[in-house]
Amino acid sequence: MEELKTKAKEIIKDVRTKHPPFIKANLYAVTDVMLVVALLFVLVAIFEKDKMEKLMMMGGFATSVGFAGLSAGAQILQGKTVVKNRSKNPIYAKSEEGCDTFEVLPGKNVHDIDGIKSNGTVYKIGDSCHAVVRKDGSVKIKSFIGRLINKYIDGGVLTTPPDECWNKLFDC
Repeated sequence: MEELKTKAKEIIKDVRTKHPPFIKANLYAVTDVMLVVALLFVLVAIFEKDKMEKLMMMGGFATSVGFAGLSAGAQILQGKTVVKNRSKNPIYAKSEEGCDTFEVLPGKNVHDIDGIKSNGTVYKIGDSCHAVVRKDGSVKIKSFIGRLINKYIDGGVLTTPPDECWNKLFDC
């Protein structure tokens, strides 16, 4: 599994190097909606008695899953990481490129970051994920698919710096 994660990260990094991210919208939300639509098609098909109607429902399912895959793929390869600070306090962010660490004031957004520190906790924000720092300082990844990607691929709470560039963020 780790080998697969490493290979996926290498492919994404290679694509992002050749074609810098440009999508600011959260396409994971589109993915979430398309997967719900696909589920609805399946549920209707299960209870449908007419074979032709079942076939049409399964076609709708396949189309929905296809659009979900396209939107998730576009977001993964070309989406920007976005964090909105809705807390009452400043947070700190580490830029995606280099070791720069900077303050993000309440009510402000920041793009192209690798991680943040809020309420003394450091978070790695997965590539292309959109996150919100809530009023209480907790961090929420927007959209179901974004949460899965952030949790299982390259995001989450960090207890130790992954490399030297993270030291400044941990020391803030």
